[in-house]
Formats: sequence, C-alpha cells, structure tokens
Amino acid sequence: MPAPRKPTAILSITGRLAHDKKRYRNRKDEPTANGPLGDPPTHLPPTERELWKEIAGLLVPGVALASDRLAFEGLVRMAAKLRDNSIGIGERTQLFKMFERFGMTPADRSRVSVSGQGGKKNPFAGIGAS
Repeated sequence: MPAPRKPTAILSITGRLAHDKKRYRNRKDEPTANGPLGDPPTHLPPTERELWKEIAGLLVPGVALASDRLAFEGLVRMAAKLRDNSIGIGERTQLFKMFERFGMTPADRSRVSVSGQGGKKNPFAGIGAS
C-alpha cells in the first residue's frame, strides 16, 4: 500500500516542494487553509465538547483548520469511546490512524514544523562557539 499523500504545506516546510518542482506541479491550484478549527459544535454532548477543547489544545498550532472540523469531530467521538472503554479493536485502529493524521504521535509530530515559537531562544546556543 502506498504512503498517504503529504500535505503541500508540509512538503514546502521540509523543502521537498522546492527540491522537486516537477513532481508537485499538479498541486499549484490546491485550495488553501480557510481559518482556525474553532470551538466545538453545539450538537456534541457536553462531555465531547470538553474533549474537543482538550484535544484541540494538544495539537500543534495550525495543524487542524476549519476545513478539518468534520474529521476532527470523528476523532473526538472515537476518543470519547476510548475514554469510556467502549471502543472496539477496529475503531481503536482507526482512532490511532486519526491521531497520526493530526500529528499526535511522536513520529508524526517530528514531521511538523512550526515557525515563530514565541521568540524562545535556546539558552545553550552560544556555548562552545568561538
């Protein structure tokens, strides 16, 4: 099975887009982001609305956007089943795939790059430099 298609934004951040322009030329008219993920939908039960906020707070900023709301709702609903211990093996597998897609595993988080980390500087950056 082939690897899932990487988002163009990630290809750009990692430098692959600039490195192999011909390979990705069919993505030039790809739609762009349409705003932040936002608050949980009002149709969710209160426990799932709280879980929405909790999981959204765990995401790397800028990963989930308004266009991802339905997929994120699916993640929240399955995570609620995980919390209730009422999730089946197949659903658990799907849930962990969704965690990967939203960059919520160590391996996938290492593939996400965020610019502007709030001006934090490495206190050890100048040590050893002469």
